[in-house]
Amino acid sequence: MFPMSPVEALFVLLETASHPLHTAALAVFTPPADQRDGHARRMVETLRSHTDVAELFRRRPRRLGGYPWWTCDDEVDLDYHVQHLAVPAPGTTAELLTVVAGLHEIPLDPRHPLWEVCVLEGLADGGTGVYVKVHQSLLDDRALLQLLHRSLAPHPHLHHCPAPWDPRVAPAPRSWPLRPDTALRAGLRTAAEIATLAPQLFDTVLRDLRRRGDPVLSLRTPPTVLNVCDGRARVLAAGSWPVEKLRTVAAATGTGLDAVVVAACAGAVRSYLLDRRALPAATLTAMVPTALELDPVIGPHGRSRGLGARVIPLATDEPDPGLRLARIAAALARSEQLCAAFSRTQFRIFSALALSPLVLAPARRFATAIPPPFNVTISYLPGPNRPRYWNGARLSAVYPVPTVPTGQGVSITLAGNDDRLDVGIVADRHALPEPHPLLGGLDAALADLARAVGGDRS
Repeated sequence: MFPMSPVEALFVLLETASHPLHTAALAVFTPPADQRDGHARRMVETLRSHTDVAELFRRRPRRLGGYPWWTCDDEVDLDYHVQHLAVPAPGTTAELLTVVAGLHEIPLDPRHPLWEVCVLEGLADGGTGVYVKVHQSLLDDRALLQLLHRSLAPHPHLHHCPAPWDPRVAPAPRSWPLRPDTALRAGLRTAAEIATLAPQLFDTVLRDLRRRGDPVLSLRTPPTVLNVCDGRARVLAAGSWPVEKLRTVAAATGTGLDAVVVAACAGAVRSYLLDRRALPAATLTAMVPTALELDPVIGPHGRSRGLGARVIPLATDEPDPGLRLARIAAALARSEQLCAAFSRTQFRIFSALALSPLVLAPARRFATAIPPPFNVTISYLPGPNRPRYWNGARLSAVYPVPTVPTGQGVSITLAGNDDRLDVGIVADRHALPEPHPLLGGLDAALADLARAVGGDRS
């Protein structure tokens, strides 16, 4: 046994039965025409045959003195972790997403290592769905998608692909120091970094107060109908767009793809609330998970990255799509400049400060004057720009299935995949019982952006 790091422990301690804290993805594979019969069954058998399991996927939590520790199982019951289900007839995308939304509501069992894979057959087009769920104390959504892509092959004739939990592709976990002298040195180093962080944040707050535009540290998030904390019932919408649509807008405006993604989501949320006469006069804000290269050490799977979060104003008070994009791009750039100067520890402290109002989310049931920390979660995860295969079956889509944080109603994640953007929208069933208008709003927002900046080539 060994203690969890503070970040890992936070995800375990904040999880409740009504708000499970796992991340997930839905991969859809198209097998060759001559292999479609029984493809899902063969995939299950193949996955269960990969009995060499990396340490990360053998970890399960255990409380000791009130603090969560990791214990590591010698063997993993793959018959439990790799499940096999069928999608009800007629097997359309709607039935598939309904099944996945139901699976996403269920917390992971801490009596087992905190991950599950469900292979889904019965799709109308002959494809096979694979839903992968991992607790956020083990992997975040970016790391999960990277792991899935590492287990795939670049050509259909390459077989013997590893399972995602194979030690050859799974990341080596970091361990929290157990030795007293090592822990003391780490604590002193953290204290020194906190001391140097305070003046930076104070200076940033002063600049924000003097600036007339959107602040780097958003301290004024308006409440909306999307900010609820009613339970774990979830709905899921998914779709895809050519990434060229976003590249055209980015090239026409000189902005990054991440800014275009956030602006498209902002436009969709704005239209959704406008249609329901529920758009606040003040700009909405979004929590944007952020990965930065904060560690110079290169590991077996590339440069070690720090993960945190920023709260970004969405400029939903601006009706012009082009001006909205410019404001969002400027806010992202200022936030990146601030975060680039941080060490790993400082960046995590900054993220914790940005998200600290989350702990007050349950209190909003009784004190509605407490503002939400943000209105929506938006993630953009770049991916490979060429086809990927698992033992000959082509990856036709990989839809992110993100977590909905406590007190929030909707999370939107877009992931790159073979010159497409696959989007997954997970919503609280009470806040957003039908998320497909939001999905359609994304398509309309992209078209509005292209017209506004002169990038519409149609």
